[in-house]
Amino acid sequence: MDMKVIYLLRDPVTDAPKYVGVTSQPVEDRLRRHISEAFNRSRANESKSAWIRDLVRAGNRPRIEIIEDSFSHPEARGFIRESYWIDKFEDEGIPLLNLAQNPKGKYRARG
Repeated sequence: MDMKVIYLLRDPVTDAPKYVGVTSQPVEDRLRRHISEAFNRSRANESKSAWIRDLVRAGNRPRIEIIEDSFSHPEARGFIRESYWIDKFEDEGIPLLNLAQNPKGKYRARG
């Protein structure tokens, strides 16, 4: 089984939580991929991509931190824990840039 971590992207200026994700990659590699995707890929999550592009153009980049680590589990469990953290932040009134899946399997912006 892969080791997975739940990570948080924060705004480097305001320190506001912006995005929760799960990865089995080193988090710095995942951050570089988020930045690359914001500029080079189809933008399935345009809100997150636009935020990252704005930061980079201003000479910044998101801060990444591990919020849950050292657990080994099937793929689905990682996404369950990711959903837990997304819900936790949103229950505290902190809007995130994550996408949500509706009952028809289509993704939409949360909030």
